[in-house]
Amino acid sequence: MLEALHTELGLSLPRFALTQGRLHTFTTRSWTRAPRAGEGFAYATFVRHRPGQP
Repeated sequence: MLEALHTELGLSLPRFALTQGRLHTFTTRSWTRAPRAGEGFAYATFVRHRPGQP
């Protein structure tokens, strides 16, 4: 499975994740509702970079 993800999408895991177990996790709010008072939010965008392209 990991090899397929790497081949198709260029994804990989840090060696630490493979040798030391789980990475840190955090709880998120529902993606289907607006933030409530006092809740922060951020947007993340993932862009696939191909070698040789700016």
